[in-house]
Amino acid sequence: MTDAEAAAKLVHNEQMKLGATLFNSVAVAFIVTGLVVPVVAVTYGTTVPRNPSWLAYAVLWVGAAALNHQIARRFLSRMRP
Repeated sequence: MTDAEAAAKLVHNEQMKLGATLFNSVAVAFIVTGLVVPVVAVTYGTTVPRNPSWLAYAVLWVGAAALNHQIARRFLSRMRP
């Protein structure tokens, strides 16, 4: 393997890691938005929802987080050995 090929592989792998980090960070933000914040709000009695629809929204946010995490894993699977 030449130096140019090794450098190209390194750049590619770093780009894949950067993309995976982006999607995983978005997944964490979705978990905080859809699960942690409503649970804390309900626990402390602030802005308690009047109906149980917040639970459906929490499930949607967690599903979106799981999807973003899977995209991040897909990025990492495309790294070159």
